[in-house]
Amino acid sequence: DKDFSERVELSHVLSDEKKAPMKINIAKGKEEKDLVHFGFDNAANFHKQQLELKSRSKVELEMLRDTLSLKEIPKRMECIDISNTGETAVVASNVCFIDGKPAKQFYRKYNVKTLDGGQDDFASMREIVERRIERALRDGDMPDLLVIDGGKGQLSAALDAKKKFKNLEMNIVSLAKARTQKFAIDVKTPR
Repeated sequence: DKDFSERVELSHVLSDEKKAPMKINIAKGKEEKDLVHFGFDNAANFHKQQLELKSRSKVELEMLRDTLSLKEIPKRMECIDISNTGETAVVASNVCFIDGKPAKQFYRKYNVKTLDGGQDDFASMREIVERRIERALRDGDMPDLLVIDGGKGQLSAALDAKKKFKNLEMNIVSLAKARTQKFAIDVKTPR
């Protein structure tokens, strides 16, 4: 209702933050005051939803840590899948999650380079995991958990790629459709 002495200072701080001129007005009249109260209520509800989402995400990540017997909650998880379109085009997709949320700016697509006119899911996985680890060492963005789409063969190929890098702290798991269960999980964590 009343003007406040920090209004000009606050408008300068907001202008600097938004890199655009900002002006703070005082609500006058019932409609403007109702609108301000409506905005406060919306902001409070949004904040509450964000806290609940963060809490639920933390619980889910703790469950993942416990299920996979990991030492810590994985902050950065990446998932790799190999796709074959015919015999000549073999590609891999790599999706990234940070704190359990999709981080689309880190999604990558790889063209498999080492195959000569055939398809070999295991060799493809070995190549892509090796390339991803090399880039992570160079760029400082090593995932805490690497999830491989595939069974024991793809998991073994990923672990072979990891062996090339001594003392590498990164957990690798694989997910595969099982015949008797909906999904099976193979876990290999460093001891």
